[in-house]
This record gives sequence, C-alpha cells and structure tokens, in this order.
Amino acid sequence: MCARRSDGRLMPSYGTLLLARERVTTIPVHPIVSPRGGDFCYSTLDFEVIKQDVAQIRDMGFPGLVVVVC
Repeated sequence: MCARRSDGRLMPSYGTLLLARERVTTIPVHPIVSPRGGDFCYSTLDFEVIKQDVAQIRDMGFPGLVVVVC
C-alpha cells in the first residue's frame, strides 16, 4: 500500500494506515516505507526515519511491509 503513486511511492499517512488496518480484513496489507519521493538512495537521516516508520507499522499490527533501497 502506498500513497501518491504518481511520485513513485510514498508511505501512507498515519490516518490512512489506521483506516486500512481497521477496514481491510480479508487480505494482508503491507505498507510501503519511504521517507520521500525521488530515488531510492537514502541518507543516514532517511534510514533513521525508515527505522521509526518500521517500528510504527510493527506496533500497528501489520503483517509485513515493503522497503526499497539501492
């Protein structure tokens, strides 16, 4: 699951993640973790954001997630 597909991929907002978790119950949802649009070459700061986002997705109970890096 991603937001702003026109940008390639962005992580959905917290509100979108909550609604997906509550309402989509028949298929597994794996949110994409991406701190910004553009390329997949992340800085050290980007990786810190990714780690926080992964922890949030885990704590929300999603069965998996997607991370793309170069």
